[in-house]
Amino acid sequence: MNQEAIDAEARKILQWSDEDFASGLITMLFLNVLEPKGIKELTVVVKDSVFTLGEGDPEKRLEKAKSVLEAELNHRGNNR
Repeated sequence: MNQEAIDAEARKILQWSDEDFASGLITMLFLNVLEPKGIKELTVVVKDSVFTLGEGDPEKRLEKAKSVLEAELNHRGNNR
């Protein structure tokens, strides 16, 4: 890929919405770094959007993430 093509692609990417940009970065991070290291699922909240990637049923990943968040909130609430 030549520099002009790279620059053109970068300009397109910079015009994406915040959520789309974050989703793209999170997806690349998951597929290229985390999954090869053994992390098989990832759920992330960005602004008012939730991204969930990985193996299995997305709804089950969201339920698991909800449980983890509830436990964290309870833990923080108990440590005040």
